[in-house]
Amino acid sequence: MTNVDEGPLDILRNCLTQSIAQLDWLPVLKLHVDGQVADNWAAIGFDTNALKKLRRASPATQTSLLTFLESREVKTVLPAQAVQEYWNHHRAFANTVEAIQAETRKLAKRYDNLPSMAGASAALRSYAKEIDDLADDVGDTENEHLLKLSVEFWEVLLGSSIVADVPRSDFARIGQTRLACGVPPGFADERKRANGLGDFYVWADFLFGLLSLQLPAVEPGKSTIVFVTEDAKEDWIVSGVPHPTLLGEVNVLTGRCLRILGMDELKEIAGV
Repeated sequence: MTNVDEGPLDILRNCLTQSIAQLDWLPVLKLHVDGQVADNWAAIGFDTNALKKLRRASPATQTSLLTFLESREVKTVLPAQAVQEYWNHHRAFANTVEAIQAETRKLAKRYDNLPSMAGASAALRSYAKEIDDLADDVGDTENEHLLKLSVEFWEVLLGSSIVADVPRSDFARIGQTRLACGVPPGFADERKRANGLGDFYVWADFLFGLLSLQLPAVEPGKSTIVFVTEDAKEDWIVSGVPHPTLLGEVNVLTGRCLRILGMDELKEIAGV
């Protein structure tokens, strides 16, 4: 339990420095195993990749999702780190798709010059078509109005959300220690291990946002916290459920169970 005399940052700092041995994760893990995670959602947060996928959805889908959350009085928390990363890589995915398209077409042409490899050339052209379809689905490639779409997206999203951020200098050592010890999130991505604490700050911002909401106390198992991410690696998900450390930290801070969803799962639940 948290100390009511502590400030939110102190409470969060104490939580993030506890080991898995100190966290009360087993009761909420059992809720997942027993299929008893509450359908009543108190708050929801979005990772960077989920925000990108949400922006690429149609305006009607975006509106329907936000209306669904508002109708259920679900508070939305945007980690400042996720907002930062969204803009840091605004065109990155589209550029990657374009590069793959070009390389696949080049490879198909090279196979055209080898009569015995006609089948391989046809397969490559089929792959190129699939990549074209992916680019169309994403909707970013060669999109002259990408910035306008993003601005419109953020106007809507920020109007119904809070943006939370922890002081980076104060929490950097905690993040580095967690990463070195394999504490989630972030340890499963070797690139992130080498280049920074992005996932840690996304998570710390989200938890700080939950504290800022001052959610009322509820009986165990009666309310759920939702986090949306497209990342299904073991530093987020273990055997289909949130990593016990993440479960324990949300439980310590809010008295609630954590559920992690992908964007497609969220849209299915919302019926959009």
